[in-house]
Amino acid sequence: MQAFQQYLTQEADSPVAVYFWSATCPACQRTSPEVEKARQLAEGVSFAKVELQKARELFEKTSIQATPTLVLFKASKEVARFAGFRNAADIADWIKDHTATQR
Repeated sequence: MQAFQQYLTQEADSPVAVYFWSATCPACQRTSPEVEKARQLAEGVSFAKVELQKARELFEKTSIQATPTLVLFKASKEVARFAGFRNAADIADWIKDHTATQR
């Protein structure tokens, strides 16, 4: 958890999209490549992946109830989240919608 907070603080000048996923989640298997494509589309945004099996405490602390979930942080504070599958273009648009007025 401390490393996660440090990462958010380090990246405080730019939005950070954190992808919470599980290796056993079928929807995550479809979403993971879309998140990678969205990384290419979303300029000025840092991305991080957090796997349930390796970071259960972080899932609990951030109140992640389902996988896949994408959470957008700006200045170390959550500004938006969604759960479920979305394609790369929709993810990039979601990020743009939530960062356009906050940059």
